[in-house]
Amino acid sequence: MLNKLVPLDYKAFAVTPAADRAAVVLADGTLLSAALSQESTSPPPLYWAAPSGQPTVQRAQKVLMAAGDLNADGRTDLVVLHQDAAGQDVSVYLGQAAPRDWQYDAGMSTAWQRALGSTAAFALALGDLDRDGRAEVVTGSGPRLTVWQTTNDATPPFQAWATELPATVETVRALAVGMTQDRARGALVAASATAPDAMGNASPFLHAFLTQ
Repeated sequence: MLNKLVPLDYKAFAVTPAADRAAVVLADGTLLSAALSQESTSPPPLYWAAPSGQPTVQRAQKVLMAAGDLNADGRTDLVVLHQDAAGQDVSVYLGQAAPRDWQYDAGMSTAWQRALGSTAAFALALGDLDRDGRAEVVTGSGPRLTVWQTTNDATPPFQAWATELPATVETVRALAVGMTQDRARGALVAASATAPDAMGNASPFLHAFLTQ
C-alpha cells in the first residue's frame, strides 16, 4: 500500500491506531488526511484530502503530530504542533463519522494551546494511559516529560504528571504510549540522548514508566 503513495515533501506523519487512516503535514503547513477505500480493489487506493475547517499555517520550522481519541467518542483525533522562532501553535482535529475526514476544532485547539503553547516540545505522543477512554497528551521538552489530560469536554487540559529525566539527558527524542501485555496498566516509553561529546557522539537511552 505505502509504495503506491506519491512522494510528498512533508514535515510530520501520523497513523491511526487501527492503521486505517493517515495524516501528513506538508512542508507548507497544509494537513492532508487519507483513508483506505472500502472498495474491493487490490491494493486498496488511498484518497488524500484536506480536513474540514483547516487553519492556514504559513510558517513552521518544525511540526509534531500524534493521533489518539481525545474526547472518548471512539474516533481518532489529531494534535498538531507547529513551531518556529515565535513560539508553538496547537491545532486539534476531531475524527468525524465520515471515515476520510477530520474536522478542525477551534475550541479544543484554544484549550490545548493554553496548556502546551508556552513550551516548545521536542517529542509528542497520545495514548490512554489511565484507561478512561480519553487519550492523554504526552510531551517531551528538553529532559522533562509531561502528561496532560482532561476529564470531560468542559474541563481544560491540566498537567497530570511530570518528571525530569537524569541530568545526563540533553533532550527527549521520541515518545510512545501503550499498555502492558495484560492490558492492566498504561506504559510510557521515552527515547533520549545525552549532549554530544567532543567527538560529536551522543549516548542514547530508553526510559520506561508504568501507571499504578
